[in-house]
Amino acid sequence: MIVAFTSLHPGGATFLDWSWHWLKGNESFWNAELGWIPLVDNPVQTQNAHDHKKNHLGEIESWWKFLELAHNQLESPDTDITFYPYLTPIVEDTLKQYVENINLMAEKNISVVVIKKTKLIPYMSERSGIEDGYEMQQFLSNNPDIDQKMSIKEIREIASIRLIPQMTGWLGRIDKEYGSFNSSVLVLQDDEILNHTESSMEKIFRHHNFKMDFSRLEHWRKIANDWRSKIVQSSEFFNQLPEICEAVIKGFDLKLDDYKIGFLEQSLMMAHLMKDYGRRLLLPDDKFPKGTKDLHRFLK
Repeated sequence: MIVAFTSLHPGGATFLDWSWHWLKGNESFWNAELGWIPLVDNPVQTQNAHDHKKNHLGEIESWWKFLELAHNQLESPDTDITFYPYLTPIVEDTLKQYVENINLMAEKNISVVVIKKTKLIPYMSERSGIEDGYEMQQFLSNNPDIDQKMSIKEIREIASIRLIPQMTGWLGRIDKEYGSFNSSVLVLQDDEILNHTESSMEKIFRHHNFKMDFSRLEHWRKIANDWRSKIVQSSEFFNQLPEICEAVIKGFDLKLDDYKIGFLEQSLMMAHLMKDYGRRLLLPDDKFPKGTKDLHRFLK
C-alpha cells in the first residue's frame, strides 16, 4: 500500500512517516532516488526527524510522477511505500490545489494522513532548523507584492505588521478548505501529534486496520520523547515572548544570546510590541540588537 503523510506546515509528517515503518516492524523502506534502503532506528539526531530519508515532494507534478514509480514497486499487498507531499508557497491557491489533489489521491486508493495546522506557532519553518535566510525568503514568497530589493530592515517592518493577521486568516481558510477532504482522509491536528503522539499513532494504525509491533514500542517511545522535547525547545523563544517584550518596554537588561533571534523572531517581537503595548520598534539599519535594554532605546 502507499501512504502519504502530509502537511502544508512543519508539524511532524517526517516523524509519522518513520514511525509508521518502525511500528509496523519494517526493516527497510523505498526511497525513489536510493531504492530500498535500511530503516534507521533513530531518525532524531538534531532538531527533527530528518535522518529518515523520506520521499519529500514539493510540486504536484512530482507527486504523480512519484506515484507512477511507487506503483511499480508494489510487489505484494504487504509492501509499504510512504511519501511526504507538500506545496509552496503557502497562499490561497496552494491550499485549494492541495485539497483537490489530496482528494484525487484518495479516490485512487492512496491512503492519506494530513496534519492540520491549528496553532499560530510555528508560523513558518522554525521547527525544521532551516537557516534564517530561508525564513525571509519564505515570507517574500508568500507576499509577492514586496520589492525583494528592499533592505532587511524594511522587509522586517512589513513582516511585523502582516505576520499575525495573515496567519490568523490562513488558519480560518485551512479550517474551511479541509472540510472538503474525502471521507477516507485521516486528519490529525498539529497539537494532537505533539502532545498525544502515541495515541495519534494508534489512531493511524486503527484507520488502516493494522496492529503495531509491540516489540518495537518501548524503543519508539524513547525516540518520540526525544522528538517532542526538541520541538518544545525550538518553541522556547515564543513561549517567553511576553516576558521578552515586557523587558524591552521597561528597559530591563535581558540577554537574548540563548535564543535563535532571526528574521522571524525579530519580526514577531516587533509585532507583539505593537499588538500588546502599542509601541513600534524602529531600528536605524538592518542590525538587530541582542539585548532588550538596547532594543528599548529604539521604541517609539
